[in-house]
Amino acid sequence: MLIDTGQLAKKWRRWLSARQLLAIIWPFLITVPLLVLLTVTSMSILSAGRSYIEGESLWSKAFNQSVYYLLRYTQTLDERDYERSLLSLEVPDGVRIAREEMDRRDPDLAVVRAGVLQGQIHPSDVDGAIIFYRYFRDVPMVRTAIEHWTTADKLVAELRKIAESTHQLVQSSQINSPRGADLIGEIHDLREAMRPLNEEFSRSLSDAMRWAQRVLLLVTFGIAVILVLASVTLSRRMLRRREEMEAALRKSEERFQLAVAGANDGVWDWDLETNRMYYPRD
Repeated sequence: MLIDTGQLAKKWRRWLSARQLLAIIWPFLITVPLLVLLTVTSMSILSAGRSYIEGESLWSKAFNQSVYYLLRYTQTLDERDYERSLLSLEVPDGVRIAREEMDRRDPDLAVVRAGVLQGQIHPSDVDGAIIFYRYFRDVPMVRTAIEHWTTADKLVAELRKIAESTHQLVQSSQINSPRGADLIGEIHDLREAMRPLNEEFSRSLSDAMRWAQRVLLLVTFGIAVILVLASVTLSRRMLRRREEMEAALRKSEERFQLAVAGANDGVWDWDLETNRMYYPRD
């Protein structure tokens, strides 16, 4: 069986070239996907944080609407105002259900998603909001925000009780009694007590987002530094190998010239691929 040595040589050279290329670019093959993954993760985390801040705005708006309709109900005695007040509380109730479910050891994600959507969070932000809560709730600043959130939910429960008591007084035509005045005062007190909780929640969550942004920036910078150092190391290694090969080639040429000069023979070269012959000229 005849073996085509020319084809074997070509395959060998291609394999060596591919191996050398891989030796050069392997840090980039690892680092670039990491940078892409880190960028996507950063965007997801910041988007999730943004959804919570927007959710707090919707939550606060719903609570204030409930207070507004409940106070108007004490004046108009219109049952529709009472129903609007309870309907507004469905927004904070939804996110409360989601939070309590996520605090369980094995949460039902279907219940969590339904609660988040009830809180009027955009559907595209639901999964990010869930992941953010489950994996970052133990970060001190996020934990502080959750504590304010939990306290605010207790005030919502109190508002619902006051709304029921107010409804009973209206139904019995006793809203203008001293008890009715006390309930109206309690409604105003709840609204004042809620304001600093909303502000602290937003501040704590904003601090957490800035912290996450700094951490992600440092990680990105660290990967970039590693990439630069790897590039410099590979470049120096390639230059050193090239210098070694050039030195070895010069020594080989010197030996060849000495051998030719001492042998007193003719030297020729035959290129098998082009079928051309070369003869040195004296």
